[in-house]
Amino acid sequence: MESIFKAALRGKAWKKADPYSLLYFMEKLEALRGAAFIIHFTYSKRAEAIVKEPQHGNTGMLQKQHFIGCQSPCTEWHYFPRSLTAGQYYNPYKAIEKFVACMTEPEWKNAISTITEYALRNDSINNEDYPCNVLTLRRRLLQLIEGCHLPDIRTNLPNHPNVKHKQKKIKK
Repeated sequence: MESIFKAALRGKAWKKADPYSLLYFMEKLEALRGAAFIIHFTYSKRAEAIVKEPQHGNTGMLQKQHFIGCQSPCTEWHYFPRSLTAGQYYNPYKAIEKFVACMTEPEWKNAISTITEYALRNDSINNEDYPCNVLTLRRRLLQLIEGCHLPDIRTNLPNHPNVKHKQKKIKK
């Protein structure tokens, strides 16, 4: 995401990898955008994705089971969410709400398309006019990615403390 915004802002075409890699990433980001609007408007929130905020000044943010998968090859450093506020870390649906409140769905669709276009050409996105500035767009998109990652980790992984699995009874 960072390299895409740098390319779009500098006015130099993205050269980090093949252009198809950028297009593929932005296609997945577009799907994530659509999912965020569905989650928000259908109130599809899972209680186990929300972590109770610790009391007495402890942050509790370094418990890796809240942000990293069990079988991950990387360290906690690579997965720790850096764009979320503390409130969004504990309740990632707040990041989705902020994303949806920033712009309408068609405006986001247009913004993602425009960012993609400017990242692939030798012109700067600074000439575009958006309801919010480019730094806000960048922050909301990073929060969206991290805010959607946390519910996935907290609700879909086996042997996770927030997920209750049914135990199968063995017939004798």
